[in-house]
Amino acid sequence: MKQTAQSKASASNAVLSPAVITFTQQHAARLPEGYAYQGGRLMGPAGTTKGPRTVAITYKPVAVVTLLHSADGNSWALRVRFLDFNDEIRTLDIPWPAIQTRDVETVRTMTHAGMPLISGEAPALFRFFSAAPTNPDLPRILTVANMGFCHGWDKSQPDRLAFALPSGCLVAAPAAAPAEPDDAPTADLEARHVHPGLQVMADIPPEYLEPYHPGSTLPEWQELALLAKGDFLLTFFLSAAFAAPLLQMAGGENAFLHVFGTSSRGKTTAAQLAGSVMGRAGDPQGSTQPTVVARWHSTANGLELVYASRSGVGLITDELGNLTSALDLYAAAGGMSKVRMSRELGFQPSRRWSLLGISTGELSMAEAMQELGKRKPKIGERVRGIDIPAQPLLVRAGLSDDEAAARAKLIKRWAAERYGVAGPVFAQQLLNRHATLPELRAVVSELVDDIHPRLIEVLERAGHQLRPAERRVLRQFSLVMAAGWLAIETGVLPLAENDVSEAVEAAATAWLSASTYMDEEKSAVDAVRHYVLQHQGEIFNVDDGVDSVPPRQTYGLLYRDLILLDEQQFEEACAGLNTFHAKQALRAAGILKTEGDKLGLRVSISRLGIKGARFFAIRLRKLFEDSSIPLPTFTRADDQGGNSAQPTS
Repeated sequence: MKQTAQSKASASNAVLSPAVITFTQQHAARLPEGYAYQGGRLMGPAGTTKGPRTVAITYKPVAVVTLLHSADGNSWALRVRFLDFNDEIRTLDIPWPAIQTRDVETVRTMTHAGMPLISGEAPALFRFFSAAPTNPDLPRILTVANMGFCHGWDKSQPDRLAFALPSGCLVAAPAAAPAEPDDAPTADLEARHVHPGLQVMADIPPEYLEPYHPGSTLPEWQELALLAKGDFLLTFFLSAAFAAPLLQMAGGENAFLHVFGTSSRGKTTAAQLAGSVMGRAGDPQGSTQPTVVARWHSTANGLELVYASRSGVGLITDELGNLTSALDLYAAAGGMSKVRMSRELGFQPSRRWSLLGISTGELSMAEAMQELGKRKPKIGERVRGIDIPAQPLLVRAGLSDDEAAARAKLIKRWAAERYGVAGPVFAQQLLNRHATLPELRAVVSELVDDIHPRLIEVLERAGHQLRPAERRVLRQFSLVMAAGWLAIETGVLPLAENDVSEAVEAAATAWLSASTYMDEEKSAVDAVRHYVLQHQGEIFNVDDGVDSVPPRQTYGLLYRDLILLDEQQFEEACAGLNTFHAKQALRAAGILKTEGDKLGLRVSISRLGIKGARFFAIRLRKLFEDSSIPLPTFTRADDQGGNSAQPTS
């Protein structure tokens, strides 16, 4: 006799595993109308239009457990839970557009994750997903797109902060002012206050988020952190790891702190120690589990994904020499991926990131750009890729070679065992003290603003003559120092403020000693300054008010405190220097006034018949600002009117 479908289901029910029985009991009540679990399978309408019929969609039960959406309503997804073929529970977040377009790539992602989909029934599964939000009892959860500090998710308090992690989004504790770190028991320090209705929904593969969870207690991690005491490189990297989440609070620029030098000198060990602040930090070369320490081994598109995946918590990359494509630091610093077309001929949403990277390698970033890109790095790239030689930071605090090797081995092992607790505790303590964006931004910015001139003073007393671009980069070092101090103040980092200060000062000094691009800036400034002084009497003063025309042979125009040079005059002013690099250097120093992304400036001067002509505009006062040479004086007559010159906007 032919067995009916119901008898087959009954027979199957008799051999269901405990995992299947438990799963179906938990989720059956929330199935949309027309769907049911039978014999452990998800049953429902076919995904075609060939008349109403019920089909088996998956071999194992599948459920939609949450509707996810961003606070602005521009991003929606479903959180799907299912049993794989080993009866292990799996969870995937599936974007709503992928469901509506029945995206083929999403089917691949689901099947790779173990979705027990019956062949040919992907349309029926997407139809099941589409029906799920009609259930009014389906839980709704707000989402944020990146890890780290975020605001705008609470409409009643737009400035309210949270710290987003895959394990939960932290918010300020609903209590009075916290106890001082010295008086607070460790259990109180580790108390996490997770918002139940807020989660991360990043547009990145789940494996990128997997290492970001706590793997030990805070005292266990602090025992690891104490191994950094007396070592400048380890302490600097630890402090930088705490600085990464604070980059936006300080108004800082996206950048990489790159330590370079010969192999086997502890750079990877330091990177692992820094990585342990936020997550599992196994050696990227030999770890069998996902690690927060990435390798410089990707295409440009792949690097964008890596940047976005570490936004707000810091990117730690090892071995720059493994990079196979040209290094584009402007792309990394831009904070947004390129706009690309989707398979449906629409625009894919751009990924965004806030990134303070910690990087290592045998080559400097400048050398890597020259080797891979076959070009000389631009000034703007060099202030974003901050090259720090490792050798001056290798202080072993009196350890012998054998003792230093044993310490490194212990750090590498513990970084893969004691991890992911210090960063969240640090964030929680900051939230408890400063629960809103203006509060935390004010605290961090004021501390950086206080440290920055002190750091400049220390370096100048040591004999360094700092130019504007160098002072700008030193704000990144000031942020690292500020973050280290805050981590100590909150009871997380078991070091002294002096440990952090000395390490940051040593790193800044090492960077200055290797910053050859600043020599290019100095050369450009010196060359142009010499040109102005040499031809002071031959630069036509437009501002003197005299109704005259410039002589046939001039060396520039003085107009509203700008020295205007044409292409030929600027080339002569550079005295043999590469003019493009000189322009970049002068712009970075704030001396060259530019128009948007262009290096020139359009100017109109009616009395000279100049309309929209492009010049290279040198700010006269800025050119002599850091010089002991007096500002040149140009003879000025009384203004006789008639000069209606206006710069073209």
